[in-house]
Amino acid sequence: MKIHPIFSKQYILWWFIMATAISLKVMIFGFNPNGLSKMEGYEDRGLMFWIIGTLFCAVIFSAPFYLLSRPILKKWNPKVYMILISVFVGLLLIFSL
Repeated sequence: MKIHPIFSKQYILWWFIMATAISLKVMIFGFNPNGLSKMEGYEDRGLMFWIIGTLFCAVIFSAPFYLLSRPILKKWNPKVYMILISVFVGLLLIFSL
């Protein structure tokens, strides 16, 4: 089984920048008072939990849009998927955390 190209060494810096942005948002600005951190049972989770959770949600939420880009672009492009993931990380940081 072949791993998707977005998890290769080529995109490691991209993942690191997104993880850094998530950690800075959580450490400096805290959580959104009405956001995900107020869910019962999740309020005392650590920083790593929120980084992995936000990245996982961004990958899942961007997957349908990546599948829709296939007929438009006529090929699979991992850079488009990383851009979509980055957009969803930004949206999650603004509206959820």
